[in-house]
Amino acid sequence: MNLPQPVYRAIQRSELRDKVLATEDEHQQVQALVDDLSRNCDVIVIDTAGQRQSTVPAGHSFAEFSSRR
Repeated sequence: MNLPQPVYRAIQRSELRDKVLATEDEHQQVQALVDDLSRNCDVIVIDTAGQRQSTVPAGHSFAEFSSRR
């Protein structure tokens, strides 16, 4: 049986000192990662693990919620 395997990626915290620029840099990293993964993945799970980093809102901004009833 040949089942699909999960793919794991990590976003690195920006090294920019300016908070606004660092947030923008991290958002761009998330955007690039989502764009890349969406080419080959049906589902992308972003685990923020309760962290308070600028990448968390960036990850949430790409969320799509659907419910099947």
